[in-house]
This record gives sequence, structure tokens and C-alpha cells, in this order.
Amino acid sequence: MIQLENISKIYHKGKKNEFMALNHVNLEIRDGEMVAITGKSGAGKSTLLHILAFIDSFDSGTYSFNGTSFHK
Repeated sequence: MIQLENISKIYHKGKKNEFMALNHVNLEIRDGEMVAITGKSGAGKSTLLHILAFIDSFDSGTYSFNGTSFHK
């Protein structure tokens, strides 16, 4: 099972072009479930998928994968 609790991701933190890609996202995907991620361009879909795949990090929140929790 995958659980995200209050996941946030900010690009260019502290700079003039700072951008919040994810803002306190909560998500639960149970074993065997199929999920579709949809939304407008710039909504954070790719950022969310990169975090789910451990390709990118997140700035705050908790990511639990099969009972193991990962923090910032």
C-alpha cells in the first residue's frame, strides 16, 4: 500500500520564481487498486508520479510504502 500524508513540493524554494507544485497532498493506493492521475497542465501530475517512483524528493509530509515511512 502507498500512503501520502500532507506531501508538499516547492521548486526554486526561496527564489523569485518559487513554485509550489504540490500543496499538502493526501493519497492512499491499496494493493491491487488501479489509479489514474489527471489534471490540467502544471497541476503537479508529473511531480506526484516522480515522488511516487522515488525519482524526486518532497519538502514536507510522509510517504509510506508497504508500512515503511519516508520523511523529507
